[in-house]
Amino acid sequence: QIASKADWKNVPLPEQHAPIPASGEYSAEEMALIRRGLIPQEMEDKWFIFSEGDSVYFHRSWTGLCIFVAHFEPTTSGWQLRGAEANRQSDQYSCTDDAQDAQNLLSLIDVLLLHRPFEFVGEASLDNENFTSAWHLIGRAALGVHPNDSEPDR
Repeated sequence: QIASKADWKNVPLPEQHAPIPASGEYSAEEMALIRRGLIPQEMEDKWFIFSEGDSVYFHRSWTGLCIFVAHFEPTTSGWQLRGAEANRQSDQYSCTDDAQDAQNLLSLIDVLLLHRPFEFVGEASLDNENFTSAWHLIGRAALGVHPNDSEPDR
């Protein structure tokens, strides 16, 4: 199923937002997966994601708050993530680190939309602290389970 704005509660990105340095290149096939978005199936699915035009909107599933908006443009070889915005309204979202937000956004695209395995940054291990961070960001996909999947990715 392709997610649309009407499929889940969503609140627009507030006026208090900032550009973040997110970039990436995606094939036409990858962009088709990105544009499908994500409709949460369980409480542990932390995100509702949909696309409109050449932008992809990332909303927290429980609150509907928009946290990120990613902007894409076509290239001769596929699609390019040309920039993004992050929520900076402190009562909605507490992170103010642009680089961390860019990294988180790219992780959401990779793990939730492209079904790639979650990769820990830095001292990459599945210890309690890293797992808690991964669970907070991506929910059950940290275990390799994506919405509409019944078994972890191997």
